[in-house]
This record gives sequence, structure tokens and C-alpha cells, in this order.
Amino acid sequence: NLCIFSHVASSSDDWEAVCSSHGEERIKNFDSELDRHMMQTITDVKYMIKKSKYTALSEVNFQRGCLDAHNELRQRYGIAPLVWSAELADMAHAWAVKLSDRGRMLYPELPGCSPIYFDPQLALLTLRLPDELTPLGLRIGENILITEANEHSHLPTGAEVVAGWEAEVEQFDFDRPRWNPKCQRFSQMIWKDTTELGAARAWNTAKNCVAVVCFYRPSGNSNAPGEFASNVPSRDCSMSPARSLAGQIKRSVTITAPADHKRDT
Repeated sequence: NLCIFSHVASSSDDWEAVCSSHGEERIKNFDSELDRHMMQTITDVKYMIKKSKYTALSEVNFQRGCLDAHNELRQRYGIAPLVWSAELADMAHAWAVKLSDRGRMLYPELPGCSPIYFDPQLALLTLRLPDELTPLGLRIGENILITEANEHSHLPTGAEVVAGWEAEVEQFDFDRPRWNPKCQRFSQMIWKDTTELGAARAWNTAKNCVAVVCFYRPSGNSNAPGEFASNVPSRDCSMSPARSLAGQIKRSVTITAPADHKRDT
């Protein structure tokens, strides 16, 4: 189905229009939070041993690449860029370290509970209110990757991680958009209502394990009626931001998603 506008802007103009809908100030400063976070890391490495300094600076590059790759993907779908969250990044780092120590996949949530929160007083990840009692804007989504890596291995970059999750698009049913465990990482990355990202990578050299954790706020992949239709653009509109906008408007007007139950976790 061809999406038709009486006015169609260029890709760059369209991208700017999408961004402006989320507030010029937020977009203008979306890099500053990441820059502050990175500068704090660079300041901290002065007191680290040589190997730790290299690791910390490598992670700074990973975080920048991860945010850029997410936003390049979202731009192709005509969706506003994500803002870096130092809070989510610290949470992601804590969880990535735990996963690399364990050497296996663990998700920081339980059935019937909302996603994780970071308690600064206890300095740990904890579960809070049930979903029905947790404001939607405070719920946190996650994408996680566990892989092997020894001292001679190439550690996955932010761009490579995002590209791997993007490949799940082949499993997504654009004709009947809904949560699918085979492509949940892809749909989370392009979820329209998600505005913040925090990411971290941890490498446990003793166990040859690398863990990558991305946390998103508000969380995506909601199966509430109409959520996928309004938050994930159609397949036909993925070729350019302008077509993506047209698809989102058309779908929000003409499509009513089935009343699915929220996914089990």
C-alpha cells in the first residue's frame, strides 16, 4: 500500500521535523549528557592502573558507537533519536559486570513484576512495583548480548551489536505487529515512545565472556491494544524517514491492534 502525502519533505527535513516534535531543547542537548558521562569516565581513569585505563576508554568508545548506531537506525525509520542517560548506563554497567561474571544470560525482571530499577542508596539493581502499579514512563526495557571473547578476540562494537539486533527485522510481522521473542530486540530499538538509552559492555577475561547490556526508558514492546501499531513503522515505510512518517499516521488512523495480553517475562 502506497502512503501518499500532500506535502512530503526531504529525508533530512523530515528527520528534523520528527526531532522537533520531541522538543528542540531535548534534541539540542541529547549529546551533552553522554559527553558529561564520558568526561567523568576520562577523569576517573587518572587513578586507574594502566590496563583499567585502556578498558575504561574502550568502553567510552563503545557507548558512543552504540548510541550513534541506535540513532542511525531510528533515523532510517523516521523516529526521533534517543537521549543518553548516565543513570541507565550505570545500571547497564552493573548488570553487564554481573552477567560477564556469571557467563550466562540473566534478565533483570521476574514474571508479574516491573523491570529493574537502580537504588542509589543501596547501589544495586532491585525489583519494585508490579507493572499495573508502575507508571509507564518509569518502566525500563532491556536488550542483552552474551558472547565469548579471549585476549585475542575482537570485542563487539556498538555498531556491530546494533546491526546484529537489527537483523531480527526478518522475523517481524509488519502485517500483524505484535511482540515476538524472536525480534524483540529490534522492535525495542525502534520503539517510538522510548526516549532514553544507557549501554555498557563488560569483559571477564577469566571466563572469556563479554556481556553487552542496553537499557531503555520508557520500555517498548508493550502488547497493550494499538501500541505496536503506533510505535513501530510499517515495512514499506522503512525505506525513508518521510515514508515512515506517512506509515505511522496511516496506521494510527486505520489499524486497531488485537487486545493481546502483556507478554510473560
